[in-house]
Amino acid sequence: MSEKIENCELRFTDILGRMKAMIVPCNPVDELKALAADPVLKNGTSCDGSSVTGLANVEASDLKLDPDLSTLIEIPYLGRRTAAVMCYVRKKETTGASKEFYALDSRGRLEIVYEEHLPEKMHLRVKVEPEFHFITPEGEPFDDAGYADTHPRNPGVDVLLSISAAIRKIGIKPRVIHHEVGEAQQEIELDFEDARKMADYILIFKNITRSIAQEHGIDVTFMPKPFPGEAGSGLHCHLQLWDGEKNLFGDPETGGLSETAKQFIAGLLEHAPAITAIANPSVNSYKRLVPHHEAPVYIHGVR
Repeated sequence: MSEKIENCELRFTDILGRMKAMIVPCNPVDELKALAADPVLKNGTSCDGSSVTGLANVEASDLKLDPDLSTLIEIPYLGRRTAAVMCYVRKKETTGASKEFYALDSRGRLEIVYEEHLPEKMHLRVKVEPEFHFITPEGEPFDDAGYADTHPRNPGVDVLLSISAAIRKIGIKPRVIHHEVGEAQQEIELDFEDARKMADYILIFKNITRSIAQEHGIDVTFMPKPFPGEAGSGLHCHLQLWDGEKNLFGDPETGGLSETAKQFIAGLLEHAPAITAIANPSVNSYKRLVPHHEAPVYIHGVR
């Protein structure tokens, strides 16, 4: 392994949530703090937006990756020490003094929505439960274990623990690790974090999970329904709305939901069709949305 960090991945995402990156050489350093001062990270780099799904057309393809230095990490799975940083995508002419977000950059759009709807000290915290399957190189289930099975019934335990150790190195907090209901189906729950940071964490988690699995000679799929008749994989999201240190979803007098929480739920129900379209972007997504498999199939609220 190289003794110094000599390269940095400038990461961004396409419209389908797939991580992309441009690797830039940097001045060799021992620590991330020194790397953050490198002009390479201040200047960012260009990318061809027309070659990235949903980002730009050929006539306006020249875009710039603007690193968000608060996300700087060292990649935990490469043999050569390499850093990574999440980036905003901007038009080249808007870099420099202006920091206008590029309209089709989903990371920038989240920042805009957050600033518009969560004033002052208000913030949305999210806990997620990403489900996925370990599969063989031939595309078959890696095991036939069931819910909460452990070693030796679940031969993927060592892989799960390796993934957990890797994400903890970069500040992502796993809360629960276990085998799910379906054959070869796994889950690593990620603890509550600011919604903007969690959006980055999901991308990074999927990248690390695939990389660690490959080191163990297997593969990973996050497909919603990879195997007919088996439980599908979702991404359960738990939401908390806070104003400073005050939980806006809890009613301290009744111990139940506050009016704000009920209004929030009503908004989710109102916008459920649009959320479904965004959160289920593939044909395979709708193979999961069938009755009797713990997947949501109805929009329903109780008065």
